[in-house]
Amino acid sequence: MTKIHSNNQQINKTLDHLFSLIKNQNEKINQVKKSQPDLSIENNNQVKKLEQYRGVPSFYNYLKTGSGNGPFLELSDGSVKYDMINGIGINLLGYSHPVYIQSHLQSALKDCAICGNLLPDSSYLSFCDQILANVNQSRLKHFWFATSGSLANDNALKIIWSKTHPKTRLIAFEKTFAGRTIAGQNITWNKKYKQNLPNLIDVDYVPGPSNSNEDAQITILALEKLIEKNKNVYSAILIELIQGEAGFIFGNSQFYRKVMFWAKQRGIFIWVDEIQTFARTTELFAFQMFNLDDLVDIVTIGKALQVCGTFYTHELNPKAGVLGGTFAASYSSLLVANLALNFLLNSNIYGKNGLIQEIHSHFIDNLTRLQKKYGKEIIPYFGGIGLMISFEVGDSSYELTWKFLTKLFDNGVIAFSAGQEPARIRFLPSLMTTLSHIKEVFAIIEQTISETIVKD
Repeated sequence: MTKIHSNNQQINKTLDHLFSLIKNQNEKINQVKKSQPDLSIENNNQVKKLEQYRGVPSFYNYLKTGSGNGPFLELSDGSVKYDMINGIGINLLGYSHPVYIQSHLQSALKDCAICGNLLPDSSYLSFCDQILANVNQSRLKHFWFATSGSLANDNALKIIWSKTHPKTRLIAFEKTFAGRTIAGQNITWNKKYKQNLPNLIDVDYVPGPSNSNEDAQITILALEKLIEKNKNVYSAILIELIQGEAGFIFGNSQFYRKVMFWAKQRGIFIWVDEIQTFARTTELFAFQMFNLDDLVDIVTIGKALQVCGTFYTHELNPKAGVLGGTFAASYSSLLVANLALNFLLNSNIYGKNGLIQEIHSHFIDNLTRLQKKYGKEIIPYFGGIGLMISFEVGDSSYELTWKFLTKLFDNGVIAFSAGQEPARIRFLPSLMTTLSHIKEVFAIIEQTISETIVKD
């Protein structure tokens, strides 16, 4: 791992010493532990206080201590659990990875906590260098930082509209999720996420891909009907290549190329949302895995590297003033992004024989085994791609899914849901998840099945 040190040798020795102390301390967190009664009382009180402050209940009765190791997360009730969702995917490398420890320590050498867009530093430039070099087979030439994936999508929308006005209408797939800003929630398909919010953006939805290799003809027919009805009013089509909130629904390269060719022929820009998929497939970008380099116009990323942003072509490069914002990212996040990207690209992570495919195969093998053992009445569906795994339990209802998730949490595994009808268990495991970890996770899953679904 590349280290970014100061010119002061005493500081460097101190940083190296602190690095070793932190690493050695966190390595002791290496197995599932139950909560401690005395700590549980204080944890419960703190969670209730937080719920009062935020005005909404928590999904889980949990606060973390800030310590962890690999897939293990230590909570303030004294328990240690396998974290298979990682804050909805923000922790790709695993807890207390050397990259994270090194970056946090190095950020103390910076002159402030946040790097701004007005005064960028070398870490800002270095990330742009690295990341743009890895999209050089596409037409993407520019990158702009954002402080969240939702804001990266907002910037994408501004960039597109600055070139297409007065054409501002959008096309998106059914089950699209575009983030939590006003624009993102307007674009999102699920009405639950935008209840009582004003309808500010015109969006038309068409059937998206399924997990089967269906032809794109149904989607193309729906697109043709939109053009017939509304004429030439569309600025862009937003495509989540793998629909995360829907339960990891995706198509194949042929499907996406047909839809994108259709859009290109009509002057409609192709906007690909990779907030959740970036760095989690067998290529750094999902659009690269699906061989779509020649077709994408604008791509958004987030989560995995602790920084977010928007790629766009020179054709879409907006005039000065359209993009701005005070903050780019914290210095710690920028250092993580640089070191993590270097680590990912110089380790055996990607490709058909890379670590991501290996982890994926272990999860799928175990889910195959469970379905054979319990039948499709208990495990009706499982699937996914890369480090994005989902499965259904029982009747696939939202109520049973959350009952299962709550018990799974109590037993030592943190996961989350995706989708509504059907609802699915969602995993976003880190790269530090080994075969032995996966075996133990599935032992806990089987215990949870016996306690919530299969009764003697």
